[in-house]
Amino acid sequence: MTLNIGKMDRYITLRSVAVSVDAYGGRVEAFSDLASVWARITYKKGKEDFEGEKLTSVNNVIFTIRYRDDLSVENEIVYSSNTYKIENLTEFGRQEALQITTTQKD
Repeated sequence: MTLNIGKMDRYITLRSVAVSVDAYGGRVEAFSDLASVWARITYKKGKEDFEGEKLTSVNNVIFTIRYRDDLSVENEIVYSSNTYKIENLTEFGRQEALQITTTQKD
């Protein structure tokens, strides 16, 4: 895969998570903005699924950005008022680009 900067025409926000424990021993996650970057977005075929007794749609979206070494599957992406959970990170070239596979549930 060759990085084509001209196709990176969407501005996204990468968010990092800080995990703490509340007074009852429960896990508390708090997200904060890590960076805002340009990305190329590729929409994959979505699907509908039952979660409990509720029908939900699951959208698979791939974001391609310039390489960063501070991302993991613990991070998330915010784009167009939607939040995407990172499922997988794939490096292309020698630290040239990152392809980030995500899911968004409605």
